[in-house]
Amino acid sequence: MTNLFIFQKVSVFLCLDLSSQLESVTISPVMFNLINQRRI
Repeated sequence: MTNLFIFQKVSVFLCLDLSSQLESVTISPVMFNLINQRRI
């Protein structure tokens, strides 16, 4: 029972971590483009 609970917490944490990484990956190019436009 406790093992299942721990597994759920870990899986939720991993999902959140993965989603935040995906967000940073999609946001990075946009920020990069904005910075380049400002530089020019």
